[in-house]
Amino acid sequence: MSSEPLPGNVISVVGPSGSGKTQIICGLVRWLTARGYRVGVLKHSHHSRPALTPGAEALRWAGVRLSARAAPGAVEILASQDGEPDPGPLVAVLAAQVDVLLVEGYKTGPLPKILLAGPGVEEVLPSRQGVVALVSRRPAQGELPEFPPEDVDGLGSFILRYLTGRGWGSPEKAPAPPEPAGGPGRPG
Repeated sequence: MSSEPLPGNVISVVGPSGSGKTQIICGLVRWLTARGYRVGVLKHSHHSRPALTPGAEALRWAGVRLSARAAPGAVEILASQDGEPDPGPLVAVLAAQVDVLLVEGYKTGPLPKILLAGPGVEEVLPSRQGVVALVSRRPAQGELPEFPPEDVDGLGSFILRYLTGRGWGSPEKAPAPPEPAGGPGRPG
């Protein structure tokens, strides 16, 4: 990652393939947006080429280095490059546009990490460098905060406290979550 200082509103979710990283991130996105936060996601892939629409694939093979697709409500940008992209500039650009940036992957970088523990985790991140919390079905009873995968409320609250401790914003900035349709304390 580049030598630029890391934005204070970024945290990464790491773990073995198939461990539920995307599911955790989707739950966190819903939880954070329900509280008024603008959320971005950067997903790292170890695959050399992302899946492309047929038109974008044809442009890439023609030699284009940068292409965009615009549609009502969305813009996609694809930049081709040789080698592994440095996440630093991507993180900086995305983090400036949102309140919280969740990164899936980049396990070897300097980002603070939430580790999805389970089978295969030692091969993915043996040193646990930068890990600030664990998500696991079985308590490890270590020094780090631990959350079961279904505790999105606890994990989301932890993330806001952690990011605030890094000098970012304040958890009080967002409005309270909406009351259930049936009123306070009543199911919708």
